[in-house]
Amino acid sequence: MKTEVKNAETFPYASELITDVDGRICKVVIDFSSYKEMVEAIEDGNLIKAMERTKTEKNLTREEALAELVGK
Repeated sequence: MKTEVKNAETFPYASELITDVDGRICKVVIDFSSYKEMVEAIEDGNLIKAMERTKTEKNLTREEALAELVGK
């Protein structure tokens, strides 16, 4: 597959866009610090979702939580 590099100024975090011969973007190049920021944002978002799903659950004591873990 022949590729060409396009200007990435309109795409946040992207330093390069690599397209196929038809001009469709097939790869995005980002620097590592931007990658880490994106992963952290995704993980934070998933943590918030998990916390919201369990908001109505009863809190367990340490002993109750350990007992549930051993039982599984």
